[in-house]
Parts: sequence; structure tokens; C-alpha cells
Amino acid sequence: MIRSLFKFRLEVLLSFSLLLLLTACTSSSNETVPTTTEEQTPVNTEETNKQSDSDVPPTQPAAPVAEPTEPSAQSIAAAASAKEAIAILEAQLPALEPAQADQLFIELESFYRDHDQQFAEQFIAEPYFSSLEQLAGPISEEDLANLPEPAHTLVADAIAGKYRLVESEGIVYPIVDYRALLDYAPYLSEAMRDYLKLMAEESDDPSMKDAAVSIPWEELSKRTLAAETYLDTYPDSPRHMNVKGMLQRNLVVMLNGSSNTSVFENGFQLKSDVKAVLKQTATSSASTFTGQMAKQYLALIDEISANYSAQDQIDSNDPNYNRISQFIDSVMAHIETEM
Repeated sequence: MIRSLFKFRLEVLLSFSLLLLLTACTSSSNETVPTTTEEQTPVNTEETNKQSDSDVPPTQPAAPVAEPTEPSAQSIAAAASAKEAIAILEAQLPALEPAQADQLFIELESFYRDHDQQFAEQFIAEPYFSSLEQLAGPISEEDLANLPEPAHTLVADAIAGKYRLVESEGIVYPIVDYRALLDYAPYLSEAMRDYLKLMAEESDDPSMKDAAVSIPWEELSKRTLAAETYLDTYPDSPRHMNVKGMLQRNLVVMLNGSSNTSVFENGFQLKSDVKAVLKQTATSSASTFTGQMAKQYLALIDEISANYSAQDQIDSNDPNYNRISQFIDSVMAHIETEM
């Protein structure tokens, strides 16, 4: 059990890092933008014309102009739970302009970032763990209905707080459900709506699990290109830096794999599926930075692999690893400084 819990904690950190890296890249204000209100015009009580005492009735004071209704001043940052944070969001959104609604979503993401780990730890603690450990994801409505208390309330509150539940090796834990947050897209700017769509793809089907790539390379290329398109389309988006982090991560993994997913066979030979996707990306998206880096990476690996046979075992100290690392570092630096 200790080993299982330890592994779970690592998995949670890895899962959250993929989604929350994007919200941790930039510092966000927790203040919502105030709604503009019209100033009430005071009534002029001085007479401007001399009038007959008998012919004209006295002027009546004008009725006071009603103040526009302000959205609730309650802060999402002060919410006691994600469920309460969503309730505050829903109460305020109808009265806000898109730019103000965007700011409210930034505050919501900050709330998730600050509370996710603490909330997830409840799912591996009693009295919840023993009720949840037998569930298999995805969690159905029937599963939820059959859960005993207090696990039922914990899960119901998670769903109300716009989390989705995922399961791994008998462990059920929550991640932010960006697909559910798209329900609020009509209130948001186009830039924020498209950001949520990018995030929804990741929360629906995380690209990494246990430090291993968990989606097909074709999908990884698609998400990488989508992130680049976002940066080009919305250079002033309040989530520009977040998507820049997404592009860095996706492109590096697409080119060079991860700690538990190598892109190489023996002798610096790229795996056939990886090489096919990189070639396709380099050809069909030649004008993009992603396509250009795929082309350059293929040329680099072709040059390196020409000196090895497919059967060669490569020493971990081989200097060509440094050449690859330097290339990857240059990709990261370009995204950081030029995009």
C-alpha cells in the first residue's frame, strides 16, 4: 500500500504538471475588472426662467436614476472549495464584459493551481479511499449514485467544481475538466475560448502519463501546431505565456520523446512511426516553426545515425547526445524569446 500511494503521488504530480504548468507560467491578478457604471446626473433645482406664480405649477424633483446592478464582489480566491468557486463564477459572469469574464477565469485557474494537490490528497485518505479504490474510470453516473457517504459527497462536489475523475491502478483522483469549463465560452473573449479548447484536448486525453507519451504521435503533432497557431493568432492574449509553455513542452516531446518514451531504436535510428509523423509535419506545415524544426531535427538525426548501424548500442556518454540536447535547447530558447 505504501508503494502504491507513493507511485500515485508521483503520478498526480506528473498529471497536474501537464495541465498546471500552463497556469503556473504567468502570474495572475486575483482582482476582477470592475463593471463600468454610469454616473447619476444631479437634479438642477435652480429656476432658469421667471414664471408666473399662478400659471405654472412648481417643478417636481426628478426621480433618482437607478444604479446598474454590480456583480457580486465575492472573490473566487476566497472560495472554500472549487464548487463554491464555480458558484461565484456563475453568479458574476452574466454581468461582465468578455474582458472582465476573462479576468475571472484567470482567477479561477489560480484557484485550481493553489488547491488541486490538497484536494487530490483527500481521494487517497480515509474515509474516502476504501470506497473509491474499486471504481474503474471513466466514472459513470451509476457509479456516483452507488457510492456510499462520505465518498459520494466528495465526488459530487468535485464534479460540481468542474473536475473530472480519472483512474489508474485502482486509484481515483481529480483533474480540472476544461471540457466542462467550455460551457462558459459564450461569456468569454475569442482568445480565451480558444485557449480553453486547447486545454480541453489535454484534459480529455492527457498527452503524458507516468512520464510516458500516451497519445499517438499524429495527435501530438496536431496539438503542437494548434498551440503555435494560437500564439500567432492571439499575441496579446492573457494566456499567451501559458500556451507558449504548451508549445515548448509539446514540440520537445514530439521531437525527442520523454524519459519513459524514447524516439530512438538502436544506433540513433528514429522509430518508424515517429519519423513518419516528423516527415509529414515538415512537409505539410513547412511554413510553421514546428514544421521547420521537424525538418532540421530529421536532418540532424540522419547525419548522426549515418555513423552507426542499427545494431549499435549507444553509450550514454556519446557526444551526439550533446548535439541533440543543444538543438532542443535552441528550440526552447527560440520559443521563449521570439514567439
